[in-house]
Amino acid sequence: MCAVTGFSWGFIIRSGQIKIQGPEKLPADDWDRHGARLSGAYPGWEFAPGYRTG
Repeated sequence: MCAVTGFSWGFIIRSGQIKIQGPEKLPADDWDRHGARLSGAYPGWEFAPGYRTG
């Protein structure tokens, strides 16, 4: 499997108000750091490092 891109988002609750953060584009290194977890959860799949280009 090849990732095309990655992003994150979240929220902060402050004084009873919810503020949404993101989405923010993530570098390919973030995808690569999850490879072991993904391979463990999906042992029949292959996860290519980095993002697909071209």
